[in-house]
Amino acid sequence: MPCQKNKSMQALVVFEKRVAAAAGAVAKGLAEGGVHSDSVEIASFSEQNAAEYQLVLIGAEPGLGGIGPMAKKLTKGKQWHGRSVALFFSVNQFSKKALAGAAAALAARGAAVNGTIALRRAGFLGLGRIMEDELYRAQAFGERMGLAIRGVRARKPQEKARIRFYKKQDFGRRRDSGGGKVF
Repeated sequence: MPCQKNKSMQALVVFEKRVAAAAGAVAKGLAEGGVHSDSVEIASFSEQNAAEYQLVLIGAEPGLGGIGPMAKKLTKGKQWHGRSVALFFSVNQFSKKALAGAAAALAARGAAVNGTIALRRAGFLGLGRIMEDELYRAQAFGERMGLAIRGVRARKPQEKARIRFYKKQDFGRRRDSGGGKVF
């Protein structure tokens, strides 16, 4: 599903096995944002693989009391100075602070953390699969990161622009001469 429009902008999606569905959604969003993306599991990631990419997106599963061991090894063991990074984590009710901790660890290593997103899991205590609506959020996150790396800023339409083309129309209503009420 990589986008063939712009080969100069590339992103690498590094993920743990349990967040593979979210990694696929993020990669699809990157393609919609006009950025070519490649995906690789954390176990087979090496820093030489990431040298040619402008953005590295890391998807991880939190462990007990913080980020998981694979993601911890990734954030602690590699040099991230000057690298653009974005994080997507699946979280449950016990691991809400894991994403902030991983972002702080990467920022301490010199990485520019461009964005983070926490994806909820279904099931008892949040130990099930990543919910479908969260996959849509992951796809939108990927698109937003793709647009950001390309330098495209999405803006909300201004009210002034909407009103500019508004033309008040009179639909043949009669007006009361006394108070100007329409009936």
